[in-house]
Amino acid sequence: MESNIEAALEMVSLDRFRPHVKTNKILEVCKILKNKGVTKFKASTISELEMLGMIDAKDVLLAHQLTPLKMERFINLSLKYPNTKFSCVFDNYENLVCFDDFLDSYDFKQDIFIDVNVGMNRTGLPCNELIVFFQKILKLKNINIKGFHIYDGHIRETNIDKRNEIVKEVFNQAYLQIEMIENLHNCKFQIVAGGSPSFSVHSQNSRVECSPGTFVFWDWKYSRLFPDLKFECAVYIISRVISILDSKTICLDVGHKAVAAENPFPRLKFLNFPEAKSIMQSEEHLVIEITDTSNIKIGDVLIGIPDHICPTIALHENIHVIENNVYVYDWNIIARKRKINI
Repeated sequence: MESNIEAALEMVSLDRFRPHVKTNKILEVCKILKNKGVTKFKASTISELEMLGMIDAKDVLLAHQLTPLKMERFINLSLKYPNTKFSCVFDNYENLVCFDDFLDSYDFKQDIFIDVNVGMNRTGLPCNELIVFFQKILKLKNINIKGFHIYDGHIRETNIDKRNEIVKEVFNQAYLQIEMIENLHNCKFQIVAGGSPSFSVHSQNSRVECSPGTFVFWDWKYSRLFPDLKFECAVYIISRVISILDSKTICLDVGHKAVAAENPFPRLKFLNFPEAKSIMQSEEHLVIEITDTSNIKIGDVLIGIPDHICPTIALHENIHVIENNVYVYDWNIIARKRKINI
């Protein structure tokens, strides 16, 4: 894990590094990042914001638009953790007006980022609407536009040269619109862009703050898709044999509740049985086919690399920390909770 952090910091300077904590959700990991000099973070949930407030992170961006129900929790976080500067993203003017009215009662000024859609098509404004949206926000007395947030998780090209071309192409229109806004108002705005797959591309753009998340633990899917990124898988799932069905088939105690199940098989890559083929999975069971079960016994341990680490982490209360092949302690996955205190 620490070597992954060091590898990331070799790619981008600290002032342009804003790691996303949605992968790890662990207080101790965020402390390690902070001790490495990281001052900026990105998060997806109120609980992740609170976790970062607990370590006095300097600058935290919530990459989710606040709904009216979350606005009060967000402001309460800012009041409880004054050493942390919280910001958030918006793509809807009516909702932003609601937030501006809400801020009135607190006599509070709030930094925001405009969320931009460059093809992910889940949140964000189309590039051709940015200038009009920006001008409308200027009318709101409690809102300060700090920058622009652009996520490109839809770009999964494995070839690094083609990936560079695609990222530059889809971001070009956004950058042109932002440049027009900057020229019109004679100022520079922050741009937070990309995740782990496009990290190598955005790290080369001095205007951009990079916000990878998966890099810290990495997983089997990204290892396959992006071999140019030299991160190593740092988290493993321990499973045990609970049934031997026949000469080639065994059942393990690692079901949907233990590993993210949103992707097709394989959801785990087993280190000691790389040839294993997943046959069936349910809530508490995974049936796999291997070459020969003659030496298998009930209780045997199989160690697997999750295909998708981010939602897998959120399924577990603790993570067991191993150093030099020795178990040392547990870390609580504190931000998997919907609510810590606030």
